[in-house]
Amino acid sequence: MQNSIFLLGFSIFAMFFGSGNLVFPMQIGSQCLNLWQVGFLGLLLSGIIIPFAGVFAIKRYHASYDQFFKELGFGANIIIPLILLSLLG
Repeated sequence: MQNSIFLLGFSIFAMFFGSGNLVFPMQIGSQCLNLWQVGFLGLLLSGIIIPFAGVFAIKRYHASYDQFFKELGFGANIIIPLILLSLLG
């Protein structure tokens, strides 16, 4: 049990932490100047809340992307992941 907790923790850390997480907050701070609260809110939403919501959503479906997207209708389990992966490339 202890090993799986460490494995899961390090896996999530490796997925969400990258060099952009070091540079991007400083860039936002330098561009926002006195409106740093707005920049922090945007970074909190896009860098923390949305990724963890994705982890919890896929955990709810026991890591089955097929079941996750099937709730959106016929063919969505093929079309939506295809579009999303195409946008990444």
